[in-house]
Amino acid sequence: MARNPSISLTEILQKDIEDLVKTGRYQNVSEVMRAGARLLLDQEAQRNAVIKRLEIAVDEALESEVVEEFDIDDFLARKRTQWQST
Repeated sequence: MARNPSISLTEILQKDIEDLVKTGRYQNVSEVMRAGARLLLDQEAQRNAVIKRLEIAVDEALESEVVEEFDIDDFLARKRTQWQST
């Protein structure tokens, strides 16, 4: 069995965790901490997925053609028209 880590919590966090246990939603502090760890791991996985998508988009942009004559004002006007019509 894995060794239980020792953690330090602020008084506010300790009270909040105790309040969660008192509501009956969680049976003990360990359940609260496991739920928090699962949320953190899920958030990190989502963050890593976003970073991966951004890296792919950057790679695609770097490999794309360079447009010599590009009118940003015209482009933005067309996009605004598209966004307003949706």
